[in-house]
Amino acid sequence: MPTRPYHRERRKRSQKQCKSFMPLSRDNIERSKFPPNPNQWSAERNGLKLRSDFGRAVHAPLNPFEIARQSNDLKLLSRAEFDAIIGPDCSIKLHGAYRDTWSGFVVPVDGRHFVVINTTHAETRQHATLTEELFHIRLKHRPCKLSQCPVTGLMKREYAREIEHEAFWSAAAALLPYSTLRELVLSGTPIERIAEMFGISVQLVQMRMKLTKLWRSR
Repeated sequence: MPTRPYHRERRKRSQKQCKSFMPLSRDNIERSKFPPNPNQWSAERNGLKLRSDFGRAVHAPLNPFEIARQSNDLKLLSRAEFDAIIGPDCSIKLHGAYRDTWSGFVVPVDGRHFVVINTTHAETRQHATLTEELFHIRLKHRPCKLSQCPVTGLMKREYAREIEHEAFWSAAAALLPYSTLRELVLSGTPIERIAEMFGISVQLVQMRMKLTKLWRSR
């Protein structure tokens, strides 16, 4: 007996329903970790790799100061240690009148990296600055220019624009992974709350949302 038309339609609908309930493949799960913007995939991989190397889950806040303390080839100088190197007069200038002209820098010495962070800045900015400096070290970025700081007399490294972008966006991805940001945005979590949860600025959350095409999902 020939199949009736409505039976064929029911069979098609049943097949579509079965497909919609099929579990995600490994490839689909892997792709869900990355934003739709291919230009950000490399930065996302770098951010996830940092978390993986130090055992930090994607949904947990990342404290770069803890990462720095666990890195054998890195020494994070305290304010007192830095002051002892540059002297009190220079320190007063750097942390006073000139405090808005710098965020942080790295000084390589005999295979080790000494990192200085501007502690007069907000904690959220310090987190972003230190994570960016960590990526300059991890990605083995070579400076395009060495110059002497007119205030401290120390040599500082300057990077090409594309290298600065790679370190910055890798840092942003490490501080707030795309998969976690996507879940929070789609669940309606306010931007201010996301920033508070991950110890970063509202501006950085907004930048991540816009660059990863999540701004329109608000």
